[in-house]
Amino acid sequence: MDLPGLLRKTAAEHPREVVRVLVGAVADACGGRPPRDDATVLCLDWHGPHSGVSPTASQPGP
Repeated sequence: MDLPGLLRKTAAEHPREVVRVLVGAVADACGGRPPRDDATVLCLDWHGPHSGVSPTASQPGP
């Protein structure tokens, strides 16, 4: 599964569509069957439709 490629390909899509594509890619990677591990998780951190770097991205964390 090419996650960076999928993210680039779906960058202009609505987040709901991106999740649909990513879940489909995970299912395809599992041969179309549910993952063998019932703890499979897909976490996304979406920062909205902004372009460029967010103001907080370059600031150090607490």
